[in-house]
Amino acid sequence: MIYVTGDCHGNFARFEQKNFPEQANMTKDDTVIITGDCGGVWFGDSRDDETLDWLERLPFTLAFVCGNHENYDALARYPVAEWRGGKVHCVRPHVLHLMRGEVFDIDGLTVLAMGGAASNDRQYRREGRSWWPEEMPSEEEMEHCRASLDRVSWRVDCVVTHEAPA
Repeated sequence: MIYVTGDCHGNFARFEQKNFPEQANMTKDDTVIITGDCGGVWFGDSRDDETLDWLERLPFTLAFVCGNHENYDALARYPVAEWRGGKVHCVRPHVLHLMRGEVFDIDGLTVLAMGGAASNDRQYRREGRSWWPEEMPSEEEMEHCRASLDRVSWRVDCVVTHEAPA
């Protein structure tokens, strides 16, 4: 089973049993996808551990694409692994960042992950602390995405992104 949500910004109350009772019947084979602005990897140090460990204990696998409000420096420090046919940053064994331009087979669906977005509040943020230029996909990431789509003949069941292009 796949569930999709977005924009947690570090507030994961929606995953408490009282707010998401469906998880009682879920296993780590089930996936909840956050469509950007996850916020679980924010400080990039031990201050994230309690939240990330709590997310790991949930009965499902939590996967997310990046949004515009992510700590890209911290995400880049996590090991890269393969999961369901695509590359992820392995934040915890079952807390995964779906890397840009990767195609995954999740519960029988072909899923393209292409996170990122431009901050409309950039003037209020500080580079390397609350804003990162990597929030927008690079040309290299766009080319990687095109190559991934070529491998699947440009046929995917869904695209997971934070913000669709204009």
